[in-house]
Order: sequence, then C-alpha cells, then structure tokens
Amino acid sequence: MTVKALLTTVMALALGGCSLAPTVEKPEPSVPETWTSARLSADEKLPLDWWRGYGDPALVTLVEEALDANSDLQLAAGRVAEARALLTGQQAEQYPLLEVEGSAVRQGPSEEAVNSAGGGQPFNDIQVGGVLSYELDLWGRLANASEAARARLLASAANREAVRLAVIGEVANGYFNLRALDRQIDIAERTVSSRRESVALQRARFEGGEINELALRQAESELAAAESELPRLRQQRSLQRNALAVLLGRDPQRIVRSDISVANTIGEMDVPASIPAGRPADLMVRRPDIAAAEQELIAANAEIGVARAAFLPRISFEGLLGLRSASGGDLFQGSASTWQLGGSLVGPLLDFGRSEAL
Repeated sequence: MTVKALLTTVMALALGGCSLAPTVEKPEPSVPETWTSARLSADEKLPLDWWRGYGDPALVTLVEEALDANSDLQLAAGRVAEARALLTGQQAEQYPLLEVEGSAVRQGPSEEAVNSAGGGQPFNDIQVGGVLSYELDLWGRLANASEAARARLLASAANREAVRLAVIGEVANGYFNLRALDRQIDIAERTVSSRRESVALQRARFEGGEINELALRQAESELAAAESELPRLRQQRSLQRNALAVLLGRDPQRIVRSDISVANTIGEMDVPASIPAGRPADLMVRRPDIAAAEQELIAANAEIGVARAAFLPRISFEGLLGLRSASGGDLFQGSASTWQLGGSLVGPLLDFGRSEAL
C-alpha cells in the first residue's frame, strides 16, 4: 500500500467516526394564542450597563468598585479560565502529537576488555529522532470529550455572568434602599422639628388657659412617637451602609471610618421609560443560571458518549523517524563489558496546545 493510499484510508476512518452520545432535543416553547402584551418584543433587550441609565454617578462608582473587588466574581472568573484551559487541552487530544527525542552517549570498553582485545577507543553515540502518535476517533470519544469541555466552559461563563448580575443587583438595591432611608430620615427629622414647635405652641396656649391639659399631652405624645422613629431609621441606615461596604469588598476598618456617598436627592435620578419584557419563555432563556443548567445538561450528555466509547477498542498510530551518528564502530565481540556515560532529552515539539492547557 502506498503512502497516499494509507493517508486516504486513515482520513476516511477518522471522518467516518460515529458518536455514541444520545441526541439532545431542545424543547421549543409555545405561546398561547390568547397571549397578548403591549411590550412584547423579542429583539429588544436590556442593556448590559443598565445601571448607567439612572444617571447617578454615585451608583456607577459603587457598581464599578464592587465588580473590581468582589471575591465571588474573581473566583467565577478563575473558574472560567480553568474551563478554557481544559477545553484547549481536550481539543488538542484530537490532533497528532509530535515529540522530539535526543540522546548523547560517551561509550568505551572496560579495562579488562581493553587488555584482552589489545586496545580500544571510546566513541560518541548521538541520536536525534521524532515520535508521531495519533489516535483515530472512531467512536467519537475525543469529539464528545471536547464537546463536554466546551459546554463546561459555557456553563462557567454563564455562572460568572449570574454572579456578576447578582453583585450589580445587590449593590443597586442596597443603594436605592440607602437613598430611601436617607429620605425617610429627612422627613422624620422635619416631623420632629414641626411637632416640637407644635408642643411649644400648645404649652403656651395651655398656660394661657386656651386649651386643656389633654390637648397638650396629646401633642407631647405625637412628638415622642416621632422622636422614637428616628433611632430605628438611623440604625437601618447604618446596617444598610455596612451591607453595601461588604459588597464593595471594603475591610472592617474602612467600613467604620468611611461612608457611602450618595446623590443629593432621589428626585434627580433618571428613571428608565420602560423595561423590555418579551415573552416569558424568552425571559427564562436570557437568565444566565438557566443557560448554565442547559450547558451542564449538554456536557453530561456528551460524557455519556465518552463513557460508552470506553468499552470499545481504540486504534492508535505511532511513527518514529531519527538520525544517528556514531564514531568508533564495533570494537568488541562476545560478552566483553563496556562503560558509558551520557544523557537524553525528550520534549514536545508540536502538541497543539497540550502543554499550555496544563
């Protein structure tokens, strides 16, 4: 068989490889005929930087600080990098592996062999060669393993996006709660000031005999109720500030000494006119946790094909090509002993990213 015919046969076997993984059928969501929505738009999507739409520089600063310092998000990014490296290594298994081998030996006869044979000179033995190995993916084992690694990568990316959205959502929600508490405290302080003036007025009227004592005590009771509300609101604001500081990754000392900057009034914020709705099924598909679960299902399905292929035989090819240079020839015959001193070096020459993936 010629080299061309051999290569043709190998390519045909490789391309004709089958997959033992079951087929994944993605269900198509159906919308009832009576479903109506004035905001139904499948093409319109919420922008990735939706928090900038409120026009609040303080909110933008807090979100950026949280994204830079949040440890959960950094861990999720590290898992994405790990999954990407595993995918690169798994894809490289589908390509041939070419390694280079080299050895250098200084060899000579022992003292007894020299005396018996009447002489002998040491000589150098240098070898350089290449080893090519390739596995035919007849049953789709390598292809399914790559598909599983790719799905794991997409699932890790979706999980990172889920963590990112959770961090942004928690920061935005905490910031809005803080703004609302500031507004409530401002209203409560104004109420206390107004009721103090009312108590002073009622006391003057009581001393002047215009009202009875009941009216005065009622005004004092309303003042006490307003004053008791202030400590509760201030405590809630302190707890909300601490919760925001934790989301921002600030250390405890900085949490105590620093403060969360907010805008002047909540009325200065630009509220978005509308939020894209779309069909409920489309909203579910957009969720990163749903996308991650879908990719995990695809990965598990591909791993079934890998496990099934493990029960079947594998076909691999190996080739060796090398050069050798020696000086001295065959110096001894029989069982004469020799001595040698040397070393060898083996390393990948072309591995299609296997080493980098590790």
